[in-house]
Amino acid sequence: MKLSIKKVKQEHFNSVYELLKQEDFPYLPVDKQTAFNELNQSDNFIYAGFLEDNLVLFLCFSIRNHKLYFDIACSKKYQRKWANKKILKFIFETAFIDLNFQEFYVESFTHKARNVVEKFGFKKVDSCFYVLNKNSKVVNKYLQIEDKINETTIKK
Repeated sequence: MKLSIKKVKQEHFNSVYELLKQEDFPYLPVDKQTAFNELNQSDNFIYAGFLEDNLVLFLCFSIRNHKLYFDIACSKKYQRKWANKKILKFIFETAFIDLNFQEFYVESFTHKARNVVEKFGFKKVDSCFYVLNKNSKVVNKYLQIEDKINETTIKK
């Protein structure tokens, strides 16, 4: 099965909200309208990953106080599969090339999440936040990957 990453459109919001609710996403507003208003802010760049017609991945880049933050949520059936080369390259290209930031931050609440971000070269800022710099070895490695693997399609 091929994962397709697309910019989130209005018709995807119900599926996005249900995924975030199902995965106990931090800071998720209680009601859908508040969540939709938050997702629609101009400083949010939101993408979704689809397997066939099922939304399985939520990717959000948010600019707050001149810093870029990144959040991700996966459906349970996709959690061990999302970190492939194409998706990581997409994340790094979006943050460092498309949005032109020198670094971005992630917030990791669990021990498992902290292990994942540390594995990908993020540096600890405090008890929950980690940062990744554009010039890190891991970023350079992924940005040099050729698009030979056809496991993911991306539409920006």
